[in-house]
Amino acid sequence: MRSQELPRRTMIWGAVLLGFLLLLLGYHVIRYSFGRVAGDFFYPYLELTRQGEAELSDLTLLAFSQQELAAKVEALQEKNRALALQAAAASELLQENQDLRKLAGFRPSAGWSYVSAEILLRDPLLWRERFSVNRGSSDGVVPGAAVLSLSPEGRPRLVGIVDETGRHSCRIITIFDPSMMVSIRFPENGAVGVLNFGERRAARGGVPVGMLPVHLHYAPGAAVVTTGFEQNIPAGILVGELSSADSAESTFSNRIQVSGFVTPAADFGSLRFLVIARRNGVSGVPLR
Repeated sequence: MRSQELPRRTMIWGAVLLGFLLLLLGYHVIRYSFGRVAGDFFYPYLELTRQGEAELSDLTLLAFSQQELAAKVEALQEKNRALALQAAAASELLQENQDLRKLAGFRPSAGWSYVSAEILLRDPLLWRERFSVNRGSSDGVVPGAAVLSLSPEGRPRLVGIVDETGRHSCRIITIFDPSMMVSIRFPENGAVGVLNFGERRAARGGVPVGMLPVHLHYAPGAAVVTTGFEQNIPAGILVGELSSADSAESTFSNRIQVSGFVTPAADFGSLRFLVIARRNGVSGVPLR
């Protein structure tokens, strides 16, 4: 009896499995076929509706006079200008936020503090040489203090020095101003020179440097940093890199100095927020 029940159960389960497979296959076939039929059926009607809307829109435009169309075009242009201004303002706010974050993360070297500043006014003719910022003597700013910008990585770069101070503002002269003479050093060979020394003037984005010892080799691209000899300028601040340097005409030349040009590290075309260095204990103002 049991021997007869076993084949019967096997046949029943086999039939159930076969029926399930046929049902699953039929579902996929019916679904695919119905999708093709439905797509072919509804597509012409949907396309016809879209074409009707386009033609109706064209007829609507033809119904307007030239003056009305011109007014609509002008209104659209005005809206586009407003959207462009909003996009530019959003981009400016994003850049300002990034610059302020860099200032907030800046940590000066030991013995120094800093105060952040924003450019208020530029000289329209000498915009690279001088400008005014919104910090003054009430913030502990003193004449001769180093003015720095920050690289995208947050590293300080020399822009200039404070020339004159008021109580709530001060005037800055940059390294492009011939009157700003500051000592510089080449970490590569230890040479020391003076920025803006001699008869040369800034040209083609380069700042002249003089009083370089003649017996040393100066490779283009060599880094130039501050020496720290000046009281209110920290040592080791990046000034730029050497773009060119003179060489002695011959072994028997009686020249003891050579000069060259330095390409500034600071981007003077996009300056807005700056850092003014303060030596601890000099200004008598509480440090932040």
